[in-house]
Amino acid sequence: MRAGDKWTMTLGDTPIVYTFAAGDTSPSVATSLRAMIAAQGFTASGTGTTVRVTDGGSPFAVRYGTVTSPDTSAPGSTLTATTL
Repeated sequence: MRAGDKWTMTLGDTPIVYTFAAGDTSPSVATSLRAMIAAQGFTASGTGTTVRVTDGGSPFAVRYGTVTSPDTSAPGSTLTATTL
């Protein structure tokens, strides 16, 4: 991922958008995601690159996708997937 790329995860009906910055590492992104998820009322745990999400034992849908920022040297792309 490049600076400016966005990763979106929707937990239930709650979208969480992470925008990559220069110098991001997999562990730093995971740490940020855990904090963003917890701020939305979900329980987020894990260490390193692991992110575990729970919602008090209630089932919820997870959707995610990436959007690559515009770059004159490479075409942008969009990936959307749904996990239930």
